[in-house]
Amino acid sequence: MADKDILKRLALTDRVVKALDELHERRTSKTPADPTGSSSIPGFRKRLYPIREGLKAAQEKYIRGVPVFADMNVYLCPFWQANPIGPVLKDYLWNVVAPKHSKTDGRIQMTFSPQGYIYTQYVAIRITDSSKRFHIQRLNRWFRKAEFIRRFRKELLKLPYGFEMWFTPGSNSGTRLGGEVHEITAAEWRALRQHGLDTDTYFFVARYHKRDKLRDLTVDELGRLLVADLAELSGIYPILQGHKGSHATKRKLPLPDKVRRARHRTMPALSAVFKPEFSGKKKSYRIDGAIDNAAGHGRIVNALQAELSARGLEAVNDKARDLFVQNDDEGIDTLFEIKTNTKTTSLYQAIGQLMLHGAAEEEEPRRIAVLPQIPNQRTLAAIERMGIAVLTFRVKGKAVVFENLDEIIPSKFGGEVRGQSTMARR
Repeated sequence: MADKDILKRLALTDRVVKALDELHERRTSKTPADPTGSSSIPGFRKRLYPIREGLKAAQEKYIRGVPVFADMNVYLCPFWQANPIGPVLKDYLWNVVAPKHSKTDGRIQMTFSPQGYIYTQYVAIRITDSSKRFHIQRLNRWFRKAEFIRRFRKELLKLPYGFEMWFTPGSNSGTRLGGEVHEITAAEWRALRQHGLDTDTYFFVARYHKRDKLRDLTVDELGRLLVADLAELSGIYPILQGHKGSHATKRKLPLPDKVRRARHRTMPALSAVFKPEFSGKKKSYRIDGAIDNAAGHGRIVNALQAELSARGLEAVNDKARDLFVQNDDEGIDTLFEIKTNTKTTSLYQAIGQLMLHGAAEEEEPRRIAVLPQIPNQRTLAAIERMGIAVLTFRVKGKAVVFENLDEIIPSKFGGEVRGQSTMARR
């Protein structure tokens, strides 16, 4: 039983973080726990008490408000394993939500990783004992059925942006597939349907949070944040467990402003990197007009990212968004959508993408459509009424010139480079 006062204390104190980092260092160097002292098993348990027993108490407090999980228990997983040379330490810490403490079953975990992330995940563990039946074997069969895939995918896409799904198809390729759940490709879904799962690897759906962004939260607040993630997973949990028929209504756990802001600023943590797009020449470019191929699009994306970087702004991207600059809370400050022509369909797509992705943010970002030329005056006026700025470019030999970038960027950032302090920490 946790000390009641622990819920009011900070969860991720210097002492706790140092203990987590030491677990990772000792795991990496294969150094067992000491027989006595602060680096012994009792010593580590005492140092990690806020995020083990304390967090367990907070999670049990709030989990009763999530119908699917209300009757389940929260279990602490050991962070060491007996060994003749001394207790061998693990560098992951887990609290498990399940009807019973069995790693062969599919379950919900709240995990502290050595990479500095905290995440809530549904996980089916790989087969580690051939004499036992593991839940991933059931999932392997179920994912080969079209109706199961349909039901699961429908519920999965109801998750808010920020959840990721990762799996390895059972095709002996060893290729890990997945990503943000709304960005999983049709080819990846076909691979899952055709080959099922590789049962020697893990299957999971998870949301990640940067540990250092949550250090101002108490044990109670951190537990509440993680249970809010768990509540959103409650829609897919019954399906993945093989329950048929109607399911308990998914709950969105109400959060106080402090916890809600902390949750929002940490959610994009893993996706916020720039991945250069393909820009090889697939067919000839029309220098005086549109560039109508994927290679041309990648060329413009990469050139704009380089221009922004030269101005002290680190623009990043993902499968859904061409480029964006984050603010100090890791929300989106400025959102770019790039089109290589100004056909009506392309303009509709740019506007829709900017409005949709912008509306998903807690604070409205600046929206910028990047086009090869200014649309006609009537269209331009309509775009500007929606709060969208137009940045134009032209291709000049091997260079891409952004003609009004100096006008657009200072109007938002002024003399101060926004976003730099956030990106400097990455």
